[in-house]
Amino acid sequence: MAQDLNQLFQSDPDRFSKLTLENDFLLADFSKNHIESLHLLNKEQLERIEIARNNFFGGERINHSEDRAAMHFRLRRSEVKDEIDQEVFTVRDQFLNFGDLAFHQKMKGFSGQPISTVVNIGIGGSDLGPKFLYDALRDFRGGTKVYFVSNIDGQALHDVLTEINAETTLFIVCSKTFTTQETLQNALTAKRWMIQQLGENCISHHFAAVSTHVQLAKDFGIDESRIFGFWDWVGGRYSLWSAVGLSLVCAIGATHFRELLQGAECADLAFEQDPIEKNLPVILAGIDHHYFQKNGFNSKVVAAYSHRLALLVPFLQQLVMESNGKGVDVDGNPVHRSGVVWWGAPGTDAQHSFFQLIHQGTEKLHVEFIGVTHQTHSSQEHQTKLLSNLFAQSRALMIGQKSTSPEKTFLGNRPSTTLLLKAITPRSMGYLVATYEHRVLCEAALFNINPFDQFGVELGKKLCNELLPFIQNASNPQNLDSSTAGLIQYLHKNG
Repeated sequence: MAQDLNQLFQSDPDRFSKLTLENDFLLADFSKNHIESLHLLNKEQLERIEIARNNFFGGERINHSEDRAAMHFRLRRSEVKDEIDQEVFTVRDQFLNFGDLAFHQKMKGFSGQPISTVVNIGIGGSDLGPKFLYDALRDFRGGTKVYFVSNIDGQALHDVLTEINAETTLFIVCSKTFTTQETLQNALTAKRWMIQQLGENCISHHFAAVSTHVQLAKDFGIDESRIFGFWDWVGGRYSLWSAVGLSLVCAIGATHFRELLQGAECADLAFEQDPIEKNLPVILAGIDHHYFQKNGFNSKVVAAYSHRLALLVPFLQQLVMESNGKGVDVDGNPVHRSGVVWWGAPGTDAQHSFFQLIHQGTEKLHVEFIGVTHQTHSSQEHQTKLLSNLFAQSRALMIGQKSTSPEKTFLGNRPSTTLLLKAITPRSMGYLVATYEHRVLCEAALFNINPFDQFGVELGKKLCNELLPFIQNASNPQNLDSSTAGLIQYLHKNG
C-alpha cells in the first residue's frame, strides 16, 4: 500500500490517541491501519448508513425480499414503548422464568428427579449464538450442564446420549418453523431414545420448544406451556436474545441473561445516538470497506486472545457471511463485490498454525485482534504472556524485519485492528455481539445489499430432498449428472 505504517507513526507521535475509541466496555485501536483519521467514508456513504440505521430502528421493512422488518433490537429493550414491546416482554418473562427453574434445578422430570442437564437441538442461528455465549460465560454458569446438538450426523447426538441421564435431562427443540430437517431428525431420535428410557408418557416432562409454529410443536408431543415463540422480524442469526437463548438461560440464569440484554441495549443506544462519524460500528465497517472494497484485500482474520472466546469465529462467520454473502443488490443488480471471508482461531494457538501466512504469505489480509485486560483466573504470569503475544503479533505485522536471508525477511506494513475488552461478562458480551450485528448492517448499506435474507441456503436443502428417495430406497438415480449419480451408486455398494 502507498502509506507505510512505520512512517505514519514516526510523523505523528499522537497517532494512537487520535485513532482509538474507548467506552465502558472496550478500547478500539485503529492506529495500525493505513488511515490518517477515523473519517473513512464520504458523505454519500455516511448518508446511506444513516438511512439504513434510521430505517432499522424505525421498524421499516428493510428485509425487502421477504417484505418484513428486522427489529431484533426490540428483544433487548428495557422499557415498553408500544404493543410489540409488550409482547416481547411477556414472552421474555415466560422463557426466563422457565429457564431459571432449570438453572436452579427446581424443574422436575417424569420420575420426579430434578433437571440438571439440558440438550439444545437446533442449527445455525438456533445453535451458534447460545453455544458461543455458553462457552464464553463459563464463569457465570450454575450447576446445570448444557449440550448443543446441531449436525445431522448421527454421531453428534449419539455422543451426547451416551453421557446423559434421561431422568434428569431436558431437550429444547429450537426451530423457527419446526420443519428444519437437521433439527427435526435429531429431535425425533432424541424422542425415541427418551421413550425407550422412560416410556410413552415422559415427553411432556422432558421436552420444550422454541418455535413460531405452535401446532407442529404440540403435534410432536410438547406441552403448549413449554413452547416459546418469537416473531418473523427476528432472523435466525440475530435471535439469541429471544427464546432461542433459552438454553443459555438454563446455564447462566435469568439475572445474568438480563445483563446480557442490557449490554446489547447499550450497543443499540450507542449505534443509534452516537454521531455517525464517531460511531464504532460505522468505523469498523469503514475499515473493512477501506481494505476490501478500495484496496482489494481478500479476507478478515479474527484472532481472539482469550480461551473464553474460542467459539467467536464460528459465530461471526454465520453472522457476517450469511448476512452479506450476496451476489445482487437490493434492486436485483449484480454487485461488484460483497461477502468478505472471515476466518481465524484463538491466539496463541493460531500463531503456530496460520500466522506464517499472515506474516510472510502473499495474501492480502486484515487482522482483527481481540484481547481481554482482566481475566478471572489467578495466574497473572499467564495473562501477561498472553497479552505480550497479542501486542507482539500486531507490532510484528507492522514493523516487519530486514534480513540478508530472503526467507527471514518480513515485509511488514501489514494492517491490523485491536479490540481490548475490559472483561468477559454478560454485559460486555451483549455489547460486543450487538456491535458486530450493527457493523453488518453498516457494511450491507455500503454494499447496497439485504443482510437479512439467506436464499443461498435453500437450494441445497431443496436438492437434498430430491435426492433423498434415491438414497433411502437404493434405487437407480434418474436424470442426474454423472458425478452425483456415480456417488449415489457407490454409496449403494459400499454403505
